[in-house]
Amino acid sequence: LSLVIPALTTEIVVDTVLLAGVWRNTLLCLLPWLVINIMMVLGLGAAVMALLSSVILLPVSLDSETGSDMAVAFQDIKSLLIVIILNTFLILQMVNVSAVVQIFVEMKGNVVDPVDMNDEGKCCGPCGHE
Repeated sequence: LSLVIPALTTEIVVDTVLLAGVWRNTLLCLLPWLVINIMMVLGLGAAVMALLSSVILLPVSLDSETGSDMAVAFQDIKSLLIVIILNTFLILQMVNVSAVVQIFVEMKGNVVDPVDMNDEGKCCGPCGHE
């Protein structure tokens, strides 16, 4: 719980910077948001791999009906449920990151040149060419 509050506060701050960047059409505001969210994707992926490796590499044999074997089996079930939950968050986070990157790619493609052209193809800029 002690790490959750600073993490959520950081996420709110970088989301606010992201919204300001989208509003002002500034690509530089993408960087803090992208770094924090890519770190989150990598952390979720590492957590999933760590939990799966503990379940896959250390299988439990359920031949005996002792309480300790059942406790280990319940721990494995709990780990697999946590893996499912983390995978759900991982997929949602990846969709979120890809959507924001797509928005910024579209924003970068829609950058207007400083010299605009009017309907007839004549220059309307400060240079005075026609």
